[in-house]
Amino acid sequence: MAAESEATTAAPEEDPAPANADIEAILANPLGNAAYVKESRCIPGGGFGNVDVVDDRNLVFEGRRGTLWWNRLRQRCLGLHSNMRLTMERRSWRFCARDRFRGVGRSATELPSTICELGNFVELDPESSELLRRAIEASRRNTVVGTTVRRAAQ
Repeated sequence: MAAESEATTAAPEEDPAPANADIEAILANPLGNAAYVKESRCIPGGGFGNVDVVDDRNLVFEGRRGTLWWNRLRQRCLGLHSNMRLTMERRSWRFCARDRFRGVGRSATELPSTICELGNFVELDPESSELLRRAIEASRRNTVVGTTVRRAAQ
């Protein structure tokens, strides 16, 4: 019995966020530190096919070649939700931090969002992107989880 407990405590180190991790493990360490290395201020303006609104603070720019760039907005964008299309105000041919945009409803009766500002871009693989989506979704359902996600983002 003692040998069994030693074997479980001396298990080999695993990736902090494997593809089959449960939500508690994801929130404890959503991504390994290496996932955040490819942070940049700008991405090419023609280098993406779609922008997915995850929530009022997070966007995913989907590249034409499968590349994903997460953008955590500088602050919450009031009125922004997943069914909106974005109208971007670029200052150059690239999309950069501090560029402004507005979410526009798909029907004439839907109010637009406030004017919002992009943050820095982080290139992620699809697995890491899905883990972050699940963590954000869990934070909406649980205020304790929400606090954990906000603290991790700081």
